[in-house]
Amino acid sequence: MGAGELVEQWAQPAFWAVVLAVLSVFFLSLAAILFARERSARRELSTVDSRIDSRLLESLTTTHEPVVVVNPEGVMVAASDEATTLMRISCDELIAGGLDAVPVRFIDESNLALEAARVFAPRESSGSMILAVVAGDEEPQWLRAHYSVYPSETGSFTAIRFLDASRLRAATVALRQSDERFRMAMESSPVGMALVDLNWVVLEVNQSFADMVGTTVANLRDTSVSGIVHPSQFAVLRNSIGRLVDGDVTRVTHEIEFMVGGRSVWAVTDIAVARAANGQPDHLVIQARDITEIRKRSEDLARRAEHDSLTGLANRASFERELSAALAAGGASGRLAVLVMDLDGFKRLNDRFGHSAGDDALRYFSSVLKAVATSPAIPARLGGDEFVVLVKADNAEKVATELAGAIHVALRAPFVVGRHRVPIAASIGIAALAGEAPRDAEWLLSAADAAMYRAKAAGTGRTEVHASDLDDRAAAHAALARDLLAALDAGDLMLHAQPVVDLDSRGVVGYEVSLRWDHPRLGIVDPAEVFADYADEVAPPDLTIHLIEKAAEFLARGPAPTAWAMVSLDEASIAEPTLGESIVDICGRYRMATRRLVLSVDQELVSRGDRDLEAAVRALTSYGMPVIADSVAGAGLAEKVVAAVHFDGIRSSASLAAALPAAREATAACAALAVWSAALGVASIAAGVANESQARALAKAGWQYAMGWHFGPAVPAESVHWTPSSAPTRLLGTPPVSPDHGAFI
Repeated sequence: MGAGELVEQWAQPAFWAVVLAVLSVFFLSLAAILFARERSARRELSTVDSRIDSRLLESLTTTHEPVVVVNPEGVMVAASDEATTLMRISCDELIAGGLDAVPVRFIDESNLALEAARVFAPRESSGSMILAVVAGDEEPQWLRAHYSVYPSETGSFTAIRFLDASRLRAATVALRQSDERFRMAMESSPVGMALVDLNWVVLEVNQSFADMVGTTVANLRDTSVSGIVHPSQFAVLRNSIGRLVDGDVTRVTHEIEFMVGGRSVWAVTDIAVARAANGQPDHLVIQARDITEIRKRSEDLARRAEHDSLTGLANRASFERELSAALAAGGASGRLAVLVMDLDGFKRLNDRFGHSAGDDALRYFSSVLKAVATSPAIPARLGGDEFVVLVKADNAEKVATELAGAIHVALRAPFVVGRHRVPIAASIGIAALAGEAPRDAEWLLSAADAAMYRAKAAGTGRTEVHASDLDDRAAAHAALARDLLAALDAGDLMLHAQPVVDLDSRGVVGYEVSLRWDHPRLGIVDPAEVFADYADEVAPPDLTIHLIEKAAEFLARGPAPTAWAMVSLDEASIAEPTLGESIVDICGRYRMATRRLVLSVDQELVSRGDRDLEAAVRALTSYGMPVIADSVAGAGLAEKVVAAVHFDGIRSSASLAAALPAAREATAACAALAVWSAALGVASIAAGVANESQARALAKAGWQYAMGWHFGPAVPAESVHWTPSSAPTRLLGTPPVSPDHGAFI
């Protein structure tokens, strides 16, 4: 075929139609081949993905844990048997029905409805939540749902593992309830409470605390403790809290002065530390009780303790501190002297004109001392009609002698009682510190006291200066005191106990206790009686505390929880301002009620009209110790004494029982005292019962209790055999009529 023919042929339409047809078949065949290959590749890839997803589901659901698997579209595709059992539904119900058909309800921690779609929704990251499954009317099943995300070729699967959270839920509820109860208790507590963080910032405080310091709860929150505590105490408080936080102590107690808005409040503050679960300190818990009024009364008592309420002069304790300070200052030789004075005929004046006139006489004499004994002399009243003056001056003995003369001159003016002119005189003893020999306050007072007794023996209105021959007596007294102190330290004093019985049952209700001292020279003696022989001086003050300590130990080792011990107090012990606190401390150490220690006070001490002594006895009753009037012989005087001091009972003098049953006057007195004590609601104890006829007469008259040789002598406490019958239910037969008279048990 020539070129011309070929060109002509190409120009024909039929030719191009054939070409196009061939090309179409070629491309269609190629497309079919490519589509088949792609379809085959997709089928192969889908098979691989299916194998991967199947293995993932198999690994998640064949575990022994409760697991539900959700696919990327939020459809539940698998669940373990443990999961369906825990949620109380079948696998088909859980998976086949879909989320809308799940036959159980879900609730959250606040008991609010929880949608199933939220429970089984796919997650983008791991996490957990607390929920409960509720099937019908059954109790909720509390679970913790842990969400884990597993990527796959077709998207991320979410595996939900369920764990039983019943115990956790119960613990959480209990903790929340505990917190709520604590908050309610804190808010309703009458005691002030505050929670403070370790930076001293108040986190929470109750209304009682806010009321105590005179502000509002809102004003105290977020306030620094340093802003409400007096600056002088904050450093001490901070040091104590540091020891508390470090674990050196478990609790600290302080008397703290709070200052809020210019108002001062004192409180006893107990502070403890609250720790986290890991043992680290978290915050402080503070409890505070208002003691402002108690502290004011205490301060008032302390001020009054420095001065005699009747005369306004310094009292014994204040004078002894002043004398000891003067001796401790050094250089006192020749510059220190003491005058001891006693009013002559004071008892006769009291008996003739009464205690009111006696008080006036004491005030009159104190006014003389104030006028004459001016600075540098210091006048004081030791008690009763005994006065003392401390002279601090050059040539002190000469100044003291001149002062004594001035006192005698001033007393020449008679004391007037009504229409009577009554002369008053004083016996004065002087002792001065001289030489280099060591002397103490005890020696100086003893020497002046001995000189005063020499003056009194020589007549009225006289002065004697201590002389060397009096040193033997003072030395003997000092040696005896040293021996007694040594015996106290060594524990050589023995406790003796004499039984007190109930006259109706004859059972032992208590014991009168006393100390015995086996002195190498004097033999077995009562140390208090030995010192009473030395010009009315008393034994060292530790003697009474030692006796009470022994009595508490004696009661603590006995099985009778209501048996009591009776202790006799001398004047010096009663006047000791810390006696009540010491007794409370002793009873606390032996875990014993204070009412089991009965204190006996001779009515003669109170009947003198000494206001300070009366106040001291009343103060003892405020500590819970029953106090009885001792050596009572007549109802008239006893009624005045008990009414003035609020005694809890009386004990008769031994002479009253000795006259029974023959003496009509004694019988009448016994009956009157018994009737009077029963009407007032105070206990009645008869002393000195020597035989059965006396015991019967006392019981017939209405006495409650008795003691004496008939019921047993005083024996060493170690030999007392406790029995259940020695434990009465009450010391008093009936409750007291007056609330001021406390029944002791």
